[in-house]
Amino acid sequence: MDEQKTLEHKINQSLSGGTLQNALNFVSFLRENELTLEQPDEGWAIMNNGEWMGYIDFHISPWTLFIDGHGGFDMNSAIDNTLKETTWANVNHCSQCSGCDDLGLRVTIFDRDFEGLCLLPLKFTNPDTATLENIKKLMLLLKQNRT
Repeated sequence: MDEQKTLEHKINQSLSGGTLQNALNFVSFLRENELTLEQPDEGWAIMNNGEWMGYIDFHISPWTLFIDGHGGFDMNSAIDNTLKETTWANVNHCSQCSGCDDLGLRVTIFDRDFEGLCLLPLKFTNPDTATLENIKKLMLLLKQNRT
């Protein structure tokens, strides 16, 4: 079964209007930038050369994108303020949903320290077009930083 077609099918079943188009455009962006999609369970993992970069979930209203940026946010390249602010506004605090032993992690994101963050430190719920443009920039920065 082709996971990319399955993801598109899920998007078409789960979303509508601008939200549907945003999600489909984001999947196209992932493919164009050689980030692969794998379906480990009911969501889809975003992978770069076998390394986990994020997760697309449809259990949280109506779709959510988690970004795993551990070790990838201390970038020296010029980051515009809109990207920083969008990223900082979407930090994901630990709710011990996976049975973590502690109360979250300390993560530095673009020179700002955050305490008590989830193992998936960024969470974008139902991202709009402007937010997705910033997520795309972030994904490219993370990919570049991990290469």
